[in-house]
Amino acid sequence: MNVEEELLEWVEYARKLELEIASKRIKKGEDPNLVISEFSHRLTKKLLHPIIILTKSQKSTYDSERSQREYKENYFDSVGPKSDHVTD
Repeated sequence: MNVEEELLEWVEYARKLELEIASKRIKKGEDPNLVISEFSHRLTKKLLHPIIILTKSQKSTYDSERSQREYKENYFDSVGPKSDHVTD
C-alpha cells in the first residue's frame, strides 16, 4: 500500500469514526449545531495529523498562501463553489 492509499484509508476511517460519534450524540439529544461544529473540528484535526507528521519528518515547509492560491486557480475558479466551500 502506498502513502496515498494509506492516507485515503485513514481519512475514511476517521470520517466513519467521527460520524458515528456525532450520530450517537445527536440521538442522545445533544444540540445538533454544537455536535456538527465539534464534529468538523475533530475531523479536521484527525485529517491534518498525518500530513503534519509527514511534513515535519521531511523537514519541508508548507506555503499556505501558495497552496490556497493554487487551489483557487486549479479547482475553485474552474468548478465554482460547492456545498463544501465556505464563503465569506
